[in-house]
Amino acid sequence: SAAFALVKQATLAEPLPSMLFLSRGLHLPSPSAGSSAGSAAAAHGWSGGLVRVLELEYSTMPVLAKDVAVGPGMPLNACGSLCGPDTQLSWMEGRAFVARLRRAHAVELSSSALDRRSVGDSTLDAAVITGGLGGLGLRAATMLQQTHRVRSLVLTSRSGQVAREGQGLPAQLRRLQAARTVSTVVLACNTAESHDVIGMMMRHEVAAARALGLLHAAGIGDKGLLRDVSEPRIGSVFAPKAMGAFHQLSTATAHPIAALVMFSSVAAGLGQVGQGVYAAANAHLDSLT
Repeated sequence: SAAFALVKQATLAEPLPSMLFLSRGLHLPSPSAGSSAGSAAAAHGWSGGLVRVLELEYSTMPVLAKDVAVGPGMPLNACGSLCGPDTQLSWMEGRAFVARLRRAHAVELSSSALDRRSVGDSTLDAAVITGGLGGLGLRAATMLQQTHRVRSLVLTSRSGQVAREGQGLPAQLRRLQAARTVSTVVLACNTAESHDVIGMMMRHEVAAARALGLLHAAGIGDKGLLRDVSEPRIGSVFAPKAMGAFHQLSTATAHPIAALVMFSSVAAGLGQVGQGVYAAANAHLDSLT
């Protein structure tokens, strides 16, 4: 909240000030870059999404924002790199790294291919889908049911009800519940509350599973410029997406997890005007995994 308040104050200033985001260990080089450093400071991973939206909303802000991940042992003369053109710089194990896009290999996007990559050749005893009564969650549940890779589905939302009418979601849920190949349980669970998540994981369908899948699709969208951000908005967006993931990961260690899927958003990596809080929440999710 303090960081968002500072950004809001800066966007309202005349003239626009220069801004520098200085972090430690957020944008570590990939293993292929030759670094053996592990992930650090995941608690501040949200700042990457915030910076990208700030750059889009205030393109005339002088020097705008530098999101710099600094590793141990960065020499003083390397600080001059902060004035270069790169908005993401990592100094790790005596070497400087910068972020670059690279071409990805084409992947098969069929539901069966997605299922094989997620759970291999095994069948899940149970799959818990938080946000499972929204469009994304119900789609994931249907894919698992149609490919016969799960015996029991546990679908949750804060209210225990389908997220919205008019999109065919109630019909999708009824088809899942009528399917003979899978048992479907619907629960009310606020993933932002740790006791709700603990209670969910203690359900018989979950606790008895020898191969458990966790799919985190919970989230709330948000639309508004950074200059209009407020603390209640930050909390309402971060709670289901970021805190929900944290609580699930905290309880997952006591269960035989065979598949762990976190549904993030491209807004975290590319930014989107009016989506500063949402991009930050999803960037935090990315840092956890």
